[in-house]
Amino acid sequence: MLRTDPPERRGMRPFAPLGPLYIGAVLKEAGHDVRFFDATFEKDLSGFEEMLGSWKPDIAGVYSTFLSKAGALRMGDMARQRGIFAVAGGPESSVNFEQYLDGHFNAVVVGEGESTAVELLAAVEKGPELAGIPGLVIMSKGKPVATQKREMAPDIDNIPFPLRAMADFEPYRKAWTARHGFFAMNIMASRGCPFDCDFCSRPVFGRSHRTRTVGKVMDEITLVVDKYRPQRIRFSDDILPLNRKWTLELCGAIRDSGLDIGFECLARMDLMDRELLAVMGKAGFKKIYYGVESGSQRVLDAMCKGTDVENIPKIARLTRDAGIEQHWFMMLGYPGERQADVEKTIALMTGSLPEEFSTTLANPMRGTPLHSRTPQDSNTGIGGRRFRYLWNNFRMHAQMRLARSLGKANPLGKGATGILRCISSAMAGREG
Repeated sequence: MLRTDPPERRGMRPFAPLGPLYIGAVLKEAGHDVRFFDATFEKDLSGFEEMLGSWKPDIAGVYSTFLSKAGALRMGDMARQRGIFAVAGGPESSVNFEQYLDGHFNAVVVGEGESTAVELLAAVEKGPELAGIPGLVIMSKGKPVATQKREMAPDIDNIPFPLRAMADFEPYRKAWTARHGFFAMNIMASRGCPFDCDFCSRPVFGRSHRTRTVGKVMDEITLVVDKYRPQRIRFSDDILPLNRKWTLELCGAIRDSGLDIGFECLARMDLMDRELLAVMGKAGFKKIYYGVESGSQRVLDAMCKGTDVENIPKIARLTRDAGIEQHWFMMLGYPGERQADVEKTIALMTGSLPEEFSTTLANPMRGTPLHSRTPQDSNTGIGGRRFRYLWNNFRMHAQMRLARSLGKANPLGKGATGILRCISSAMAGREG
């Protein structure tokens, strides 16, 4: 729900969740009657409770992300209180399945869910035996037990398009248009990411990287544009241009199609070059989201990011030269980060001036190497990472505004930057 997600409310770039729509598509193809409750614009979960009461489904599936956990647990409770078999799926429940099985859900789907969902529904219809279904965690003798691991689908071209007919896209259209002046929808052209970032949790698609054929991707883009008329398409892939040859082929197909529409995607700077960016710009890409994370090579190495900080300003310039806006994801408070590292991050940003950026506090999510070596109380305390994050986040936004409004060579800008640096040193302290 947007109500419980302040960062998303501020940015107001909501997309209908593709995960449940993919599950709905395979279940409908298997002959099941499927309905979809979208909580994105709801004030509370009363509508979900009403749907359970009026429709009386045999199974209620709940998609859970790291920000929607509390609501997902309540939805599981609502279903089970009515005697409905409740199953959770998605990135959050895949790594924290014990909490979901602690009275809230009957089962948790771990990883890629299409095949597991079809087999689960067939088993629930026949009887209670679920242990033979790969890709589940269930309770056995009072303990969560994982069934056999579910292998990833080898050919994702065989997975049907998301069942978008279940969703109401008008609230999305209104929200996008009111905030940004255009309506955007999302598709997924590939699954997975093979990189080793220390902080990244990949419980659904893992480290595999599987692309759909360009023809299938174009079929879905054409279908979405013809039926829903968005002005922009966001590729929700972890990294769209990972396969350079495939990306060039996709861009060529987009240009040949004559579609008058813009595109957005996520990418890594170390995968980009002048030719690729130029081709993407000509194909209609309007914005690229880069996971820059830090301006300190020491911190990037600690993250196992595999990025050369010296290459970042060059790719930023090439992206701008291609007519593509860039949004940088930045991470503060990484364990071991010092004030000097923050200074390097701010210097990188004020030197490159991305059109947009957002910050997050390093979050040791379960299932990541970062989680295994981070003390559980590391976010607490006045002098802790949380406090420094809030102050340095303010500094980054303030100095970006100064650089944009006053110019990097303006003495007033330099003076204000120095004042912020002194205050930061006094308030946040220096590590190391």
